[in-house]
Amino acid sequence: MIGKISAVAMMLMLAGVAFGADKSELADKPKPDKTVMAQKFVSEAAQGNMMEVKLGTLAGDKAESQAVKDFGAMLVKDHGDAETKLATAAANENLTVPAELDAKHQMVVDKLSAMSGAEFDKAYMAMMVKDHREDIKKYEKAAQHIEIEAIKMYAEECLPILHKHLSQAEQTATAVGAGENHDHQAK
Repeated sequence: MIGKISAVAMMLMLAGVAFGADKSELADKPKPDKTVMAQKFVSEAAQGNMMEVKLGTLAGDKAESQAVKDFGAMLVKDHGDAETKLATAAANENLTVPAELDAKHQMVVDKLSAMSGAEFDKAYMAMMVKDHREDIKKYEKAAQHIEIEAIKMYAEECLPILHKHLSQAEQTATAVGAGENHDHQAK
């Protein structure tokens, strides 16, 4: 019996040593550089701003509903302003802002460019609701976790505008008959 207890004690001790080693290995791993998260957010935010400006301009040409055209014009102004603020904040922190849309965002622009009238209105507004919900989550995460003050402040300043856009997008989507399950992807 003493042999069994000793064997169990030895196994528990070895398990504790192994567990302790795992914990210390994790503790010794360096945390990612604070600029990594900020750079990822800057790139995503820039892509989103550029796409919103392009799509807002497109809404002025392709939309049937005046409410959709007005929504698009609001996005051109607000996301254009956001682009400028982001570029300034990123430059001050030596972060890179992409100059052109990536393939994923360009595909969305191309898809909506092929539509017009009521079809455009529904697809665009359904996408805007989904897109702004996703953006709010990303900006809230950035405002809470990014350690570079200028980028954190940019995210915080944009959140009320994104909430306003979402509210307006939901109202306009309802007005043009764009349901929650409309099959158009945002980002």
